[in-house]
Amino acid sequence: GFDAIIGADVVYAAEHVPSLFAAAAALLAPDGPDESSTALQRASWSPKRPPLVMLCYTARSIGEERVIGAAAAEGLVLAPWPLEVKAAAAALGISDRSPLRLLLF
Repeated sequence: GFDAIIGADVVYAAEHVPSLFAAAAALLAPDGPDESSTALQRASWSPKRPPLVMLCYTARSIGEERVIGAAAAEGLVLAPWPLEVKAAAAALGISDRSPLRLLLF
């Protein structure tokens, strides 16, 4: 599996958000998808280097709560931004109040 998944402007239709995170979970899995476990159980997670999903999208008609919920259903938990990401996002005008959303799982 992959160590990281990066997606930009990939959230358009609410009905496809669960499939987006199901695909991410399958790509993080060391041996491909396994229907009987969550993404974090399938991924070779360690505290030193957990798998990462970084998703950047423009807030449209799909609420952030729905995106976070779909990720959680696959075992992916919203993570706080590291200081380096906060600095880079601020330089680009991205904040927790801007329409451009950056979520880390």
